[in-house]
Amino acid sequence: MLIFLVIIALIIAIIVLTIRYFLIYARLTSHKAFDREAKENMEKKARTDPYISCDYCGTRIDTRKDRTCPHCGASYGKDEEWIKRNTIDSAWVNKQADKAADARIREVKKDAKAVGRKLRILIIILVVIVGGLIALAISVTYAEKERSYVQDQEVNRYSFENYEEIPLTFENDGVIAESDGVTIQLAGFYRDADRGRWEVGYHYVNNSDQDMKVSFYLSAINGYADYFGWQYDTLRKGADLTIYETLYTLDDLGIETIESVILSDISIRNADYETVYEQEGNLKLTTDQDKGTEPVLSDGQVLFENDEVTIVGLGFVNYEFYFEIQNKTDYDLTFKTDGTSVNGKIVSSYGSDRYLPSGCIYKEATVYSSDDSWKERQDGDVLRVNISFTCTEHPELNFSTGYLETRPTTEIS
Repeated sequence: MLIFLVIIALIIAIIVLTIRYFLIYARLTSHKAFDREAKENMEKKARTDPYISCDYCGTRIDTRKDRTCPHCGASYGKDEEWIKRNTIDSAWVNKQADKAADARIREVKKDAKAVGRKLRILIIILVVIVGGLIALAISVTYAEKERSYVQDQEVNRYSFENYEEIPLTFENDGVIAESDGVTIQLAGFYRDADRGRWEVGYHYVNNSDQDMKVSFYLSAINGYADYFGWQYDTLRKGADLTIYETLYTLDDLGIETIESVILSDISIRNADYETVYEQEGNLKLTTDQDKGTEPVLSDGQVLFENDEVTIVGLGFVNYEFYFEIQNKTDYDLTFKTDGTSVNGKIVSSYGSDRYLPSGCIYKEATVYSSDDSWKERQDGDVLRVNISFTCTEHPELNFSTGYLETRPTTEIS
């Protein structure tokens, strides 16, 4: 903000000095004006010394009131002194005009030089500031653009990591999408046994003639849905690279190898955000480890069950209540929790708003509240929560469970 005020102040100062600069040169007039001024000075001199002496009798004559000598009556029209005083001397006039013009020019040049020096300094300062801002904007824009590009990565990016690749072969070579010179491909899954962490690798190739944007969502692994990561990456023209994303919950899910993955919302867009490819529905890719294993709900209290879903309550971890949801329909669902209460008191809550593909189980869905009555709950307190389900493909299947009641007494680990 300060820099813009400085720029405005500099512009105002430059405008003022520019006007002053031209006004200084406006003080220069033509040589005729100086001639006229010299003549006026000569006439003024004649008027300020009106006395002459009569050539005949020597009497002093006041030319302002006397047309002839007041003593002898002689005319003074041919008096040399009178003629000399009232005759315009062209040489004298030109000399006086030149002298006045030179003095005026010297004065104007001196003032103009001082103002011009200040004007040049201010203009240089303004150019430097504006040029610096333009250079900064260009460099920032370039840096931001460079940062927006996804970069090639190593699976073990830090010294404490020890990821090893899980031997897998994906159907269709793991290709997620391929269009207009752009390929998105599963590069593999990797596990750090010491830390209980997994990573998934994605291989990107952009052989198109422009930058491209890819986006997709890894929504389920081996039939278990969770928030496994949303990808939104910009690929530089000519890119051929691999990136890795950490998966934190696979060990908790008891997964030892990868049988299948489900990816959702797959799209490729060009630099103008025009869609060049969009996957209809989900994409399921299996591996050579696929044994057709079905996902299984954990043991817990069945809170709700109908033809579409089964909901099982598990218990608390700190201040979060965990539950699982099985989607038994042929359609993908989205669910969210709301309307939470403890012992009949409504509390503000923050619950899962998640995507659940057909046939999958969402593990580790949670609802949480920062309300004191939630944090200070006791074993046996009545917890009620409503869960709403929506289906984009068939809105008529949208439904809500109504209040589900549970009296959780366990802390799960």
